[in-house]
Amino acid sequence: MLDFSGSTTICLACGITDLRRSYSGLAVIIKLKFHLDPYSRCMFAFCNCRRTLIKILQWDGSGFWILMKRLDCDSFHWPDTPDKLQIRILQEKTKELEFLNAMLKILRWGGAAGCFVKASAGRRQARLCTA
Repeated sequence: MLDFSGSTTICLACGITDLRRSYSGLAVIIKLKFHLDPYSRCMFAFCNCRRTLIKILQWDGSGFWILMKRLDCDSFHWPDTPDKLQIRILQEKTKELEFLNAMLKILRWGGAAGCFVKASAGRRQARLCTA
């Protein structure tokens, strides 16, 4: 079960991460790149290069949890400094949820009326996202 009790440490992997990796690949990044223990109770958050996908990895004592959020039309506000780690320690449940909400702050691509997804790799996509 995900641990939201007591103080929770959230580690943001700044910059971009190849999120085709699953739990074992992300655990290797935590261990080798940041020299931290992926089996701690910390939450480790990663973002892709387009800033449309976030994965959060946490060990619960018996296995890894991966939380994933993908945006269709917007992008996340994410720290740009590569190879750095921002560590946040949250004390209360309400503060944790407020922080996660602030961390996942969404930037709009389009105007107030919405945004369009561009066509890519020969596919035709023209989704209108309303605000």
